[in-house]
Amino acid sequence: MKTFGNEKSFETQKCIWMANGLLEYKLCDRSFECENCQLDISMRHADPATSQEKPETSVLSMEPEFFIQHLLHRLSGVNYSQNFLNLKNQILARNVFNSSFYVGLNPIVNLLVDKDSQIDLVNDNSKINPGDELFCISGNWGKIFVNSPIAFRMLGKINDSKINRNNWFCLAEIDEKEINDSLLTEHSFKRVKYEIAQVLQQRDMSSIVGHTMNDGGVYLNRISDILGMEDFRIILKKLFPESKI
Repeated sequence: MKTFGNEKSFETQKCIWMANGLLEYKLCDRSFECENCQLDISMRHADPATSQEKPETSVLSMEPEFFIQHLLHRLSGVNYSQNFLNLKNQILARNVFNSSFYVGLNPIVNLLVDKDSQIDLVNDNSKINPGDELFCISGNWGKIFVNSPIAFRMLGKINDSKINRNNWFCLAEIDEKEINDSLLTEHSFKRVKYEIAQVLQQRDMSSIVGHTMNDGGVYLNRISDILGMEDFRIILKKLFPESKI
């Protein structure tokens, strides 16, 4: 796990929040596995409009280069799931019993899509065919329609049409013979992660450094703002190569 500084002892190692000055002191009890840290989750989703904390304690006040560094760190912690079916178009399926599955989004979507973007289930048909539009992601950057990679029968929606990106969005009946052609291999998943990391690492922050400082500048509170629309759309195309933005 990457730490910052030259300190050797566990007590003096810094997580990314201490390294960029957003926290003065915090002993890590998670072996620097930020993806399992409730503090990390709270910091990432802090909203300066509603939070009781000062703006500088929010991820939104991070300098762009630290924000990108943090995003890369989080991306490295998103792994190919060995417990669920990994389908194309960043869809996961979890077997409940027999041919019944919960269907949801891969956590990598939650990580890379702006938190104020909306994800909607757009297909009301009970029978979904491969290639049918399944859900739409929309935000200030535009919208993208994502197709189902697999045929299934929708048994019931969860939370009506708005998708809670942290949970499953429907219960479905899937024929086992349909699954193999729709699987995303671990090699393909790692390649997508690598290509997205390349986009993030090559992003030139020099033109926007200072925009998130408390000096009267404009807060950049969306990934699409920090990366720029072009690079953000490139990342979306990496996630959903068969979809049009």
